[in-house]
Amino acid sequence: SPISKNTVLKSSANILSPMKIVNLLCIAVAITSRDLSATTVAAFRVIFERHGPLQQSTRRRPLQTPCVCCHLWRPTRIFSSTELQMGGDHLINAGQELRTAATCVGPENLAYPRLLREAGENLMEVGQYWTESWEAVTYAAEDTSSIFQSLSRLQQSPELAGLYSGSSSELKAISGIVGCTSVGPPSAVANLERLSKYLEETAQFVEKEKACQDSRGFGKSLRKASKEIMTLAKQY
Repeated sequence: SPISKNTVLKSSANILSPMKIVNLLCIAVAITSRDLSATTVAAFRVIFERHGPLQQSTRRRPLQTPCVCCHLWRPTRIFSSTELQMGGDHLINAGQELRTAATCVGPENLAYPRLLREAGENLMEVGQYWTESWEAVTYAAEDTSSIFQSLSRLQQSPELAGLYSGSSSELKAISGIVGCTSVGPPSAVANLERLSKYLEETAQFVEKEKACQDSRGFGKSLRKASKEIMTLAKQY
């Protein structure tokens, strides 16, 4: 039967939280009109960003629950399920390449290779949630950013330290993007492109300076990681 906005609000006002009322209002508008105007979408997006679960004060991994806005609007381009899954796969592949690069640095018990391996594992987690939960992506990206910053502090070369710090900044920026899996990935394109370039430049520097145990293997792995991330950026 038809649902009106007034019906939703009257039946919900006394028993639902403000955020649940907003969610139901979104659903009512979606049912009663085939298309949402840009103004309506923008208004609901602002409400959702200000009052939604992304603004939690406590740091904890989110439950994987559907985001209402994902069902109400889509990116400019509609991606197939295969393309979306490939998006996460690119980051998973990039993380695996970072883990491979870690084996080229030195023994696993040293801080440098251990941190690089952890960065790879966290980047794989970003890929795992890329199309499932943007909130989970932001947590994993923030963790990866922190690890890259630690890698930066370990470097004796100011140039190499700057490259790792640059990678950290791009991941930190991704972690600060508010939205859902329809909003987050397209909004992160510029950061992904710059992250790809930082990794490429890191590979070039290490190969040129022979800055690790297996500089050639390190450079090869980081170039592959860079290529995977750039491929993802170009999908949007």
